[in-house]
Amino acid sequence: MPKETLVLRDFTSGFIGSEHGSDLPSNSIVEGANINVNTDPGIIKLSGSYIPAKRPDDISLDGTSETFNLPGNFIGHPGRGLFYFTSDYNSLSFEGANGGNNYEGIFEEVTGMNYRTGQSSSLDAPTEYFVIGSRHHNHRSFVRNPGYISSTISIYQYVRPPHSHIDLLENNLGNVDDGFYNSFLLDIPMGGENGFEYKSDSDPLWAKNWFPVYYWASGALRVCDGGFLAQNTNKLWIGYVRDSNVFSNSTIDGNGATMDISSYKTNKWVIDRGGNTDETVGQLYSPVVDFFQTDAYITPATMTAELGSLENKIIYLNGSSGPGLENFGNNNGVLEAHVGSTGLYHGLGETIMCLGGVQDGNSLLGHESSSNVTTDGTILFDIHARNGSLETQETQNGYPQATEGLLFLPLTGSGTARWTLYFSYVYQNGEESKLIELGKSDSTNPNNNNALISQYIYSNSITPTMTLDCRWAINATTKKTHPRIKGAKAYIRTLEAFTGYGGTQLAAPDYYLISEVDFEKGSRSPGEVNYSPWYPWENSYVSDFKLAKNTTSNFSETFYSNHGYAPEDIGTCYYKTACVVNNRTYVGNVKFDGALFPDRIMKTPVGEYDVFTRFGFIDVQVDDGDAIVHLEAFADRILQFKENVVHVINISKEFEFLEFSTQYAGIICPSQVTKGEKGIYWGNRQGLWWYDGQKITNLLLAKSSIVNTKDTNITSGIVEDTLGHWKDLFNNKIEEAPVLSYDPINKDIIIMTQLGVRDNLITEDEDSFVYNSIGNWSAQTTGSNSPVVAHNSLTKSIRISTTTHSEDQGILLNTNYFTNLVVGDTYRVTAEMDKISGFSTDPIIKFKLGNVESSMVRAYDNTPAEGHGITTTYQTYQADITVSANADLFIYHEASTDDGVFDVKNIAIKKVTNPVDDIAFIYNTDKDNLMQLHHHTSRSPKSNAITTVNGDSIFSGLGLFYHNEGTEPENGLAYDDNPSMRVWHRDPYKDYVASRRNLYMLTKAIDFKNHAQRKVIQSIHFTYKTNGESGLVPFVKAYYLDGTAPETYYMCTSSASSVPADTTAASINGVSYEGRLPDSANKFETFKYKHVLSSNVSGNAASMRSKIKNVGSIQIGLIKLATSNNIANPKDFAIEEISITHRTKSPK
Repeated sequence: MPKETLVLRDFTSGFIGSEHGSDLPSNSIVEGANINVNTDPGIIKLSGSYIPAKRPDDISLDGTSETFNLPGNFIGHPGRGLFYFTSDYNSLSFEGANGGNNYEGIFEEVTGMNYRTGQSSSLDAPTEYFVIGSRHHNHRSFVRNPGYISSTISIYQYVRPPHSHIDLLENNLGNVDDGFYNSFLLDIPMGGENGFEYKSDSDPLWAKNWFPVYYWASGALRVCDGGFLAQNTNKLWIGYVRDSNVFSNSTIDGNGATMDISSYKTNKWVIDRGGNTDETVGQLYSPVVDFFQTDAYITPATMTAELGSLENKIIYLNGSSGPGLENFGNNNGVLEAHVGSTGLYHGLGETIMCLGGVQDGNSLLGHESSSNVTTDGTILFDIHARNGSLETQETQNGYPQATEGLLFLPLTGSGTARWTLYFSYVYQNGEESKLIELGKSDSTNPNNNNALISQYIYSNSITPTMTLDCRWAINATTKKTHPRIKGAKAYIRTLEAFTGYGGTQLAAPDYYLISEVDFEKGSRSPGEVNYSPWYPWENSYVSDFKLAKNTTSNFSETFYSNHGYAPEDIGTCYYKTACVVNNRTYVGNVKFDGALFPDRIMKTPVGEYDVFTRFGFIDVQVDDGDAIVHLEAFADRILQFKENVVHVINISKEFEFLEFSTQYAGIICPSQVTKGEKGIYWGNRQGLWWYDGQKITNLLLAKSSIVNTKDTNITSGIVEDTLGHWKDLFNNKIEEAPVLSYDPINKDIIIMTQLGVRDNLITEDEDSFVYNSIGNWSAQTTGSNSPVVAHNSLTKSIRISTTTHSEDQGILLNTNYFTNLVVGDTYRVTAEMDKISGFSTDPIIKFKLGNVESSMVRAYDNTPAEGHGITTTYQTYQADITVSANADLFIYHEASTDDGVFDVKNIAIKKVTNPVDDIAFIYNTDKDNLMQLHHHTSRSPKSNAITTVNGDSIFSGLGLFYHNEGTEPENGLAYDDNPSMRVWHRDPYKDYVASRRNLYMLTKAIDFKNHAQRKVIQSIHFTYKTNGESGLVPFVKAYYLDGTAPETYYMCTSSASSVPADTTAASINGVSYEGRLPDSANKFETFKYKHVLSSNVSGNAASMRSKIKNVGSIQIGLIKLATSNNIANPKDFAIEEISITHRTKSPK
């Protein structure tokens, strides 16, 4: 038969795992990793990778970069803890050459309050903020205070260009500020009031179960403890507050002079912890309210004598001769009362005006020079109650004649009040704090003390004629109570239905607004939209005061009519997950007013992002033994992720409803979920899932759940099968849950595995560190000659001197000194070792655990690799052992006549987690294909992933730091991998670790459309581009039709001769092997292979057609075997096509 050529182009079917896969699309890849088939149509390029993120050096300020490490002494949360937001304001932390600043050094404590204020924004420049939670605070070392001792968050500020010189990918942006404005704000505490009890220096488990839950709404970050720790009662609000205008922008005082009102404005960062009473903890800060009753002129001294401090209070001033009817006399047929010695009178059920009178005039405050109230946060409020049918006292006091109102307020005797007064603070978007009731009066006059307001103010007839003139007064030169507060409201609560003459109902039981004050606009009456502006108090004694007043003559507006819920419905809500959508906050798996609801979603009213009420909840499926793990919104749907099921909830209408549910699609950790333009994506053991706004699809069902579950494994040059199932990569442990991220530029979902942390099973520190002695280790031999074992104080290690031995010699730790081993489980033994002297060749050391010997140990970074001896440099070596008994640990040099001395220290036994390799995947949402990544992310525990405004995907590598491995305790805790931010570099930044081998691709089994017909492969052509040494070696795997087992042959040039089967430069593993794809000088060229090695992986060049004949199908692979170099200039590498010239044989 004539020669034919099959051309393979456009591998956009991607990875579809299979051992053979002849039925798959021709552009499929069945094994391989670290290539990209999506960005350039028809071209195979190298994939991107996660690299250590960079930031400007914010200490030297020299224009250089540094690794974006996390704060020292950091313990993160696997699968959680990372959040990102942007703001128009910078200066959350100090600026200049400092690197990091402690929260307490920047945010000023306000005595008696539960918030702190920070700095003003220096640039008003767009700034990115990276928030990370920790279970150990920065200013306590691991050595002195080990364990999970605190609940804190730290925030790094990165002021966007042109104020930063280096971006996360270390690109030089050509700007000048060189990191001056960037730094960490460290150790913002959770805990109770002002952070109380956020830490315990003596309890290593104090904060183990805390984790931060974040959401961003209306310009501020909220943080809650999702672990519901008893000590973390406060929730955090972190935002910038800027008051552009207060007091109707009036800067004229009561004397007509210009005054400074800037103190009442806030222009700073604020960290608010909310309420600081048992009733309001975990809620918005509510007012402290006092009731000052007087029958005399008022001064700050008289108020202080009764109320104590006047700071940060709403003080209700009531001017009256006394409660009830006792003090009233008949004056020309009108019941009137004389108020002390003031010369002022009031009628039955009425009050004297306390605020707003002229000097020496008709109000009780402002009558003398000592009247000025100068305390911060003091808000004065009074009600001038008047019954419109009476005239005498109005005329006597010089007040305008009251119009006849429509209010009816009954008199209360000494018993229970029939109505009372309540106050609240108003926040952004009209949110209100919990209402605080006005208590009983304080007065030096025994007749006026301990009385109810309804004993002073009441209607004097059975018809509703009362009018309430409400006034607010604030010294405009002081500071306001709380920077977040925008105003206050006063309500009358009717405790019973009021009926007038003939049984007419005048007011139902409710909370009726009588006045709202806005610090910017003024005050308004109920039912009104417009505000009466602030005005100066024209009284030289109190000229610094601003006044706002309104008149209330009917009950037309209630708390419920404004909010849709009653104030009693407000409760304290903690939660394990949160999202903001449709101007509401939705939270799930909640603790509300002390009761746990693991199946419940709670929601805030529209625009009120901090208020949760007892009736604002959604129950989809309860008491099912499952719990809400995560909420994620897409369009007008919320996906409620539980551990076993996903519920899709429609929130497009007034009332939410369940649309449908999908079983077996649940998750155990929020890191398993990410979101892109096309919908929500998540991964679990059952597959990779997608919600597109209408349906949920398991994307693996149309592909394959067969994947490479381990890194490339080469034995004697042959690529071994590492295929397994998707589910084998994941288990049901939170700390090992997959982490998903989204690259919005390439439209890629990146699915990462993570290596869960395991405690060192060696129970005594001395047995692990051996820094003072050999601990419980002893010399051990399998024969009669024991090695010499001693402690070396200089290197703080166990020094083992072998003697001429025909047996194994080393050190042994009895099983009594480590946690019991489970037969059949796999454990990783690690030890730091060094060849000291002797040994003519590098000694091969082995581990034996649970009666099972390891194969050769290998260095942590695979240099030396397995099968090679330890070197003269301290390195960490490891081996995985599946034990057959609960038996001792033996570290030894095998029987040998080659004696010498080696050191061992920092020893650990840890249960092996799955996977042990850094395995990840990329799913492209546009091309609907999957590719694999090996060692392109991080094998360390990871936080969740976030995406920045630039489209950079970032996660925080948490490090492996729990066991003090690799260091001495006095030097702090060591990290297998330093905790740092890692950013997705979508270009092939580098071909990862040089010492790693990698199978880039293995095609499907190509049978030329007829598997049963015999073929002879003549040649294989690669059209490609490199810019320097590639180190890539192509091979072909032949499937014969004569019953012969499949064979792998490495391609070579015709000049390949006597290629050794070892790791020297001339072998397939070496840098001078005559079979590597040659350098094409950064242009596309076609290289033709007509030869393969005669003995598969070694030997001489043999014609391809002589070795690959009578085949039914072949697979073509491309692999890097050399461990001494990477692909040069990986951004330039590309493969355009692979063509196969073959001849089909006629059937016999």
